[in-house]
Amino acid sequence: MSVYSPGTPPWKTEDTSGTWLGDHAAPSDVLHLALGPNGRPVMVFATSCAEAGHALCYTDLSGRTFKGINSDNFNGAKAVARDMASGVAKSVV
Repeated sequence: MSVYSPGTPPWKTEDTSGTWLGDHAAPSDVLHLALGPNGRPVMVFATSCAEAGHALCYTDLSGRTFKGINSDNFNGAKAVARDMASGVAKSVV
């Protein structure tokens, strides 16, 4: 639950690939996407409270972060979901 968790590097970066997840709460949910925003299978992790870390982070299947979304205000997400209905974008989080 530290901002200096196993991101590569373990601190914030401009491209959001650093850090791992939130710094005030444990992961609250995870979602597998067969086709992520990088064109490959990914995991989306959520945490309910993130001040300096990511509220949501995208990782490859080995857990390496390549994109994070920071709330900067102690907010986060308790759950992530995917809509598989016909005609719906399949990798939107």
